[in-house]
Amino acid sequence: MKKFEMTFSDGEGRTVTCEAGRASLWKANDAETLFPDNAIRNQRVDYAWGFYAAEAAGKLGELGIDDPVIGVEKGIEIIADNWDLSIKSAFGGDKEGKDPLGDTPGK
Repeated sequence: MKKFEMTFSDGEGRTVTCEAGRASLWKANDAETLFPDNAIRNQRVDYAWGFYAAEAAGKLGELGIDDPVIGVEKGIEIIADNWDLSIKSAFGGDKEGKDPLGDTPGK
């Protein structure tokens, strides 16, 4: 089973962690059509993946998103302005801290 660990950190020692699977990744890939085709598009997809994973885990409130019907575009802006995001494999195959998506965010 493919699972990933999303760790949001605020730079001041606070972290929020949740697991992510394929469903949140699929939603993020679908949301990609909302983002401009530019150099940071893949970073937006990563943050969309984090948004959907946090939403599924019931952790959006911990990330400062209190509106239950906020859209992914506004949600990732709030997260990106306040949190760093690390994505790693939760069940082996990758070294600790290694980005499972490689050097390029999103893909």
